[in-house]
Amino acid sequence: MPKNIVVCCDGTNNEIAGHQTNVLRLFRMLIRNDDQIGYYDAGVGTQADPTAHTPLRRRLYKKLDAAVGLSIRDNVLEAYSFLMRTYSEGDKIYLFGFSRGAYTVRALAAMIRRCGLLLPEHTNLASHSWAIFTGADNSRDSAAKFKGAARIRKVFGRRAPIHFVGAWDTVSSFGWIWDPQMIPNTAKNESVAHARHALAIDERRAYFRPNHFRPPDGQDELSVWFAGVHADIGGGYPDSEAALSRISLEWMMGEAVYLGLLIDESLAKEQLSKIDISDGRPECGLMHDESRKLGWRILGLLPKRVYSSSKDAMGWRWPNFGSRRFIGESAHIHETAVSRMACKDVMYQPHLPSSYKTAVTRVWRVE
Repeated sequence: MPKNIVVCCDGTNNEIAGHQTNVLRLFRMLIRNDDQIGYYDAGVGTQADPTAHTPLRRRLYKKLDAAVGLSIRDNVLEAYSFLMRTYSEGDKIYLFGFSRGAYTVRALAAMIRRCGLLLPEHTNLASHSWAIFTGADNSRDSAAKFKGAARIRKVFGRRAPIHFVGAWDTVSSFGWIWDPQMIPNTAKNESVAHARHALAIDERRAYFRPNHFRPPDGQDELSVWFAGVHADIGGGYPDSEAALSRISLEWMMGEAVYLGLLIDESLAKEQLSKIDISDGRPECGLMHDESRKLGWRILGLLPKRVYSSSKDAMGWRWPNFGSRRFIGESAHIHETAVSRMACKDVMYQPHLPSSYKTAVTRVWRVE
């Protein structure tokens, strides 16, 4: 019988023992039996270098990983290996991630798109496939990368379509400031049937610019903007300060359940009940602002190398000086971002486009 395979990859510095993100909350709600299996990865900046022999070196590695995302290759390959071992034809693959974890699952989907999913007996080729696919083998020529990946897929792999990708506020800042790394097919991936993206209206940090989907023809894609900053959308604050993150969590739950994800309603209610909503209106909850911290203010003054899809080349982006995110005309704005403006004792005036569509949350409960 076909089953659901659910892969959940968390963001930066999201320790399992720390404050819960939406990714971890969702994972804890899953039904796990013969019909659905799950995988969770704590994300970049959480694992020490296994070759580091001193506590200082391990701490330094974790700090560096959190800053530039050194371990994203390992995060992708570990999830890829899990899929190699567990996937059978007809299974539905669900991928969920927050922040760099969202980029991780999109990179995972891209690798499957280009290299296919290797058969279990070819585990030894996974690292080699990643190197060819990303150009880490020093092959920067796109044609060479795609030709090599296609050969791997044909000879050693199998087709494995991605049923659903659920991302909370994807960022792709990994690599050094002067040499950021880009992975092909993370924005436009024909192998993904359904894509959902929860985006933060109020995030201002230059290194947290949203990484949008660019859906190909025929893909069911929906990006929705929510009130709050990066972790107000993806979670990670204490339960007493996490009311806003519950909104995007329930929205994602509704979208995924509608498309076949299996959630244990009692576990879901248990997780949601931990989030403090004193007045019953999560949209009136506390909003954070990490951009005011000195370190982020300094980074906001620096230019940043970015990839231009229109030019298919790297270039420099001028400092953003803490400016608001751009939200295009006809974007989908969640209804709670609008209703927050009417909350008592909340001064909220989001920079919304003159014309937008209102998004609502589907009922996720099993009827």
